[in-house]
Amino acid sequence: MINMNKFINKFRELTDRTKLLIITHKITKRTFLIIFMCVLGVFFATHSLFLGVEELTNSIGHRHESQNQVDEDILRLHIIPNSDLEQDQDAKEKVRNWLIGELMKNREIKNRRAFTNYIETHKDELEEEMENHLVNNGYYHDVNLSLKEKVFPTRRYRTEVLPGGEYESLVVTLDKGQGSNWWCVLFPPLCYVDLAVMNDEKLEDPEEDQETKGDSDELELKFVLFEWVSELLS
Repeated sequence: MINMNKFINKFRELTDRTKLLIITHKITKRTFLIIFMCVLGVFFATHSLFLGVEELTNSIGHRHESQNQVDEDILRLHIIPNSDLEQDQDAKEKVRNWLIGELMKNREIKNRRAFTNYIETHKDELEEEMENHLVNNGYYHDVNLSLKEKVFPTRRYRTEVLPGGEYESLVVTLDKGQGSNWWCVLFPPLCYVDLAVMNDEKLEDPEEDQETKGDSDELELKFVLFEWVSELLS
């Protein structure tokens, strides 16, 4: 961190030494005024940079706290079908609709931890019921449920942007699990609100990507300046 007290002391010391040079006629008052204004400009510029970096640091701290809170509150649902064949994609949708409907009926599921506890306790039962549901609809697949930490890119969900990162996910795999997947946010229950979120690829928003890149470059530039001034004043 920039030591402003040290900088102020150095500034005062330089001013006193410059005054001494004037008294001893080694520099003119005009030269002193130029030096004084330059040093004063550096002082205020450094002070502004210090305040800006401090504000930036606080902002980043809040972002990290917010991201941690997001990670703790979110449980994703990730369904991976056997293949991209039409019948396998149809089976994926059957599983999706059944599972979300089943979880909606269970009133004891009120938060992320309750979801994971319920899934861990009823894993075998849920797998069997999903397989039976598929058979009743003319599909034959082995179903595997698992809870995993998975990395997701930044995605937009309706009016919200879910930051990229590692999230706990309920992964439903049908047979080989080599088809185009489907995902939603199981908790908070966004899956229930809108089943139309079926994007298998990362959502591409040029304006969002550009804004994100700009923020990153600005952060990097500010930190480079911060480190440079810190070294200068240490």
